[in-house]
Amino acid sequence: MSNYFWSNWKRYPSVGMIGGVLAGLAHHFEWNPRLLRVIVVIVAIVWLVLPVAMAYGILWYLMEPEQGMPDPATASDSSKATPQSLRARFMKMEGRLRNMEACVASSEYELRRELSKL
Repeated sequence: MSNYFWSNWKRYPSVGMIGGVLAGLAHHFEWNPRLLRVIVVIVAIVWLVLPVAMAYGILWYLMEPEQGMPDPATASDSSKATPQSLRARFMKMEGRLRNMEACVASSEYELRRELSKL
């Protein structure tokens, strides 16, 4: 199972600062690589450098290298997407929207909003 899990994760040494691990994580989770690098540096300074460096080294070992970084414009191009993948993406977005709507419409949210006004 772990082999399949890590097989979807790639690191991009050609565009990364050190080993391309953060570039790969940013691409996998669709995050901004620069922001992720800043967060990791802050965590390393505040927490400790050794645990962050060890986690980075483990990820470097587990993630397979990939040459070049996929272009985000072509990766999310809807003309190349299949109807099934588009449906899955929209269903995922709809689920997230429903969760947000349920949170905002809850009585707990109303109570917190009113308390914050005080």
